[in-house]
Amino acid sequence: MPRGPACPLSAAIRAHTDLLRRVVFARLRGHEEVDPDEALQEGRLALWRCLVVTPAPADFRTYAASAIGRRVSRFITSRRHLERLPDTLYAPDAAAKIEARDGWRAVTRWLTEEEARVLWCHYGEGKTLREVAAECRTTLNRAWRVERRALAKAKEKAHEVLGVRGCKDESN
Repeated sequence: MPRGPACPLSAAIRAHTDLLRRVVFARLRGHEEVDPDEALQEGRLALWRCLVVTPAPADFRTYAASAIGRRVSRFITSRRHLERLPDTLYAPDAAAKIEARDGWRAVTRWLTEEEARVLWCHYGEGKTLREVAAECRTTLNRAWRVERRALAKAKEKAHEVLGVRGCKDESN
């Protein structure tokens, strides 16, 4: 398959850039905390999936706008409650910093080095995923997947340690 600007897929994505930007920025209204570049990347992934994976319906623009909107909305929702690690990481006194460090070690005990590094850079240092990807010399999509996997592991272990049940009804 041809690569670069002459690729038919690249041309199709460029042809729908106006739709992509309109839908993404409409979803970002009121969510100033979300990095627009990361949201656009999520939108591009949805558009790519519409162009490559699924058969094109008769009204492609409506179908693509809906898919882009759903993916960006999920991205915004997943980011909303994951803004930063607890404020104790930024606490001025030494006791609070030690407590935060011990909590961080407890969380990262079950993570790979890559997962811990991505989480620390993104939440501990407040870097965007794009900056994290550059620092880790990987793609934005890879950094996002590593972050998601690490958060899922941390959540699972926290539920085990605290004895908290998930959202499913486990009484059956």
